[in-house]
Amino acid sequence: MNNGDIAQQGNVIVKKIRNGLLKFKLTDEQANTTALNTIRTPRGGEYEVILDDGSHIWLNSASTLQFPAHFSSPDRKVALTGEAYFEVQSSLLPSGLKKSFIVSVDNMEVQAVGTAFNILAYKEDNRSQTTVVEGLVKVNRNNKTNMLSPGKKLIAKDTTTTIEDADIKQEIAWKNGDFVFRNTSLIMVMNELSRWYDVDVAYDKGVPSLHFSGEVQRTSDIKAVLQMLEYTGGVTFTISKHNITVHPGKK
Repeated sequence: MNNGDIAQQGNVIVKKIRNGLLKFKLTDEQANTTALNTIRTPRGGEYEVILDDGSHIWLNSASTLQFPAHFSSPDRKVALTGEAYFEVQSSLLPSGLKKSFIVSVDNMEVQAVGTAFNILAYKEDNRSQTTVVEGLVKVNRNNKTNMLSPGKKLIAKDTTTTIEDADIKQEIAWKNGDFVFRNTSLIMVMNELSRWYDVDVAYDKGVPSLHFSGEVQRTSDIKAVLQMLEYTGGVTFTISKHNITVHPGKK
């Protein structure tokens, strides 16, 4: 598909700037467009979106973002499943107050004004995580509010909520084209590989509970990544078409 205007929703033009980057631009500043857009990235794919307010969003593989074509309400609200990195542009109400940007995800709301943050919320990981890179973020969950400053992350799992120091390089490695594992569980590693390489993963009986640390580019062949994991001696892998089976390592 060529660059340029590719669609129009009412007073909103959808413009393709380059491969993987879409921009939504209002043609009439007085328009009140409330149409919702939904963008889904397949396994192994990524998307970038520039919203009408100038906010820039990167969507990781197997993720979905829903957002209005134009933010006409006092709050800018979007909904996410999967993982995305947000660079939110500051926006003012007619009163001069700053307009909030709210992400609804996994039974919680992440609220910002003008900031950069990453949200990880894949269903198969059984938890969600919000990491602040710049600015301040407010997270509302279970009728409780937590404020996050740069370098902090909030982990929500079941009914618990914890705040920890974040390894920013690891949290946004996917956006920079890398896998970065820091004492990451085998299941979390394989979930990430499954989404990016579009494979299904099965586990043999007796696979140990392992954790891995290391870095590798996402452009690497999956066989090279699995070989890196096999160096620990704890597991081995077999690949059959789009299926990977994890086996206990040889004793």
